[in-house]
Amino acid sequence: MKNETNWLCISLVFVVLFEITSICHSQSTVTVDSLVTECNDFLNYSQNLSMTMDMSFDGLVNSQKSDEYPSTKHHIVFNQRDMQAECLEEITSADDPGHTYSLKHILTGKMRGYVFNEVNVPPTRASLSFDYLKKYKTATESEEGGGPIFGKMYGCSHKSILQLLKESKNATITQAPESLNGISCYKIEGEGRYGRVTAWIAQGNERNLLKWTILKQRDDYFDEAVVGDIGIKQWEASFEVTKLQQINDQSLPQSAVFKFEKIYDNGKNIKYEYKYEIKDINLNPDFEAIGAFKIDLPDGTPIYIDDIPGIKYVWRDGKPVTDVDQSFLDVLDSEIKQIKSGQEPNSPMSAKTEQLLPAANKCNVPEVNDAKQSDADNAVPLTNKEKPNYATIVVIVILVAIVTGTIIYKFRRKQANV
Repeated sequence: MKNETNWLCISLVFVVLFEITSICHSQSTVTVDSLVTECNDFLNYSQNLSMTMDMSFDGLVNSQKSDEYPSTKHHIVFNQRDMQAECLEEITSADDPGHTYSLKHILTGKMRGYVFNEVNVPPTRASLSFDYLKKYKTATESEEGGGPIFGKMYGCSHKSILQLLKESKNATITQAPESLNGISCYKIEGEGRYGRVTAWIAQGNERNLLKWTILKQRDDYFDEAVVGDIGIKQWEASFEVTKLQQINDQSLPQSAVFKFEKIYDNGKNIKYEYKYEIKDINLNPDFEAIGAFKIDLPDGTPIYIDDIPGIKYVWRDGKPVTDVDQSFLDVLDSEIKQIKSGQEPNSPMSAKTEQLLPAANKCNVPEVNDAKQSDADNAVPLTNKEKPNYATIVVIVILVAIVTGTIIYKFRRKQANV
């Protein structure tokens, strides 16, 4: 009996030593790069998903209560493989509780669109842009687009929290003294070009990013600008998951809080907090079935294109087209046909056409300017039979008509490819 007891004690000692050795070995093999990589792999659920996100705002501007941002509901869809995103934001203001407004931010893979309207009322205007890559990155990093939930934050040259940690100088990894949501965490800290970054990553099989902070001081960078050079003394953002939910055997955020504070050199400050409630998560949405990433507007909706200011557009047949009076186009088409057939124009240009021509010639699109130069170089020379003054007038009319026709046809071809 005594021998059995001794053997049992020895066995227990070996078991304890084995467990201690295993723990020490696992701790020693955890590095910043390996932990960040595992966490990044876990966050792949954000590559394709749709979800609904309720946001409530509480903020101070110069220590005064701010109601600038009312509570909102967001429906977010991501397809990061094809760089597509959509955020439908429903806004109900405390000052106007009887009306709910919709702001739809759509990134189709080719263009970015903003559509604002009252819910259940057709939109009266929209804005488009073809400067796509920058618009996509900025939209998916914003608080309204759910960026903090996916470990993204603007002001860091489009680098994620995990990328910043990988690039940090003298990054350290320790056992966090406190647990988050009852989960033990690793705490990673590092400094780099964009400030001091700290992250709390779950120790379990699911390397969930449960909390992160970024602190920028005067010598740090906000994108490509030095913080102190833009009048900011301190800039700080933080995010923390406050509750998890199980979706397809994965622990995903259910509620979270984002906090932000900015202090200026002149003493002014901005401080606010967003609370997120996340639901209706779909990790494999059918983008076609839900009609995602499509700009759908009634024909005739006025369109403003950021990249081509000064030219009026309207939405027609699923794309933006130049808003030009049809009578002007009819006159122009008739005169172009006569010129091509070698005939002199038999009708004088209308006053309306003459007013529109100068505006049409003022264009910042490089392709159109190139076409103008090409047409000028290939102009038909005067013949000896023509009277000098009359010939000059005819050539001027021909050149103006050709240039204007080129502009219209160039725009038509460009819009057909959109």
